[in-house]
Amino acid sequence: MSTPLEVRLRVELREARAQLAALDNLRRALQDDNEAAYRAAYDATGGPRFDKAKPFGRLTSRSFTDPTKRAAARMLQRTAEETS
Repeated sequence: MSTPLEVRLRVELREARAQLAALDNLRRALQDDNEAAYRAAYDATGGPRFDKAKPFGRLTSRSFTDPTKRAAARMLQRTAEETS
């Protein structure tokens, strides 16, 4: 025989599992929509590409709080600008 607490916990567990299943179905639908949008954008543009002039983005000296690293970033940036 189950106690009232066990019955209530079983009901909560059943409700939580139902909610999890609903959320998982929603996640799957959103993932499918996202992948379809990516495929459409890929077909329209030829897919993502790196900018050859800035293949790794650009860090500014403000990206670094340590003064030594900030100075090194400035030196590297100057070197990159001089070679491009």
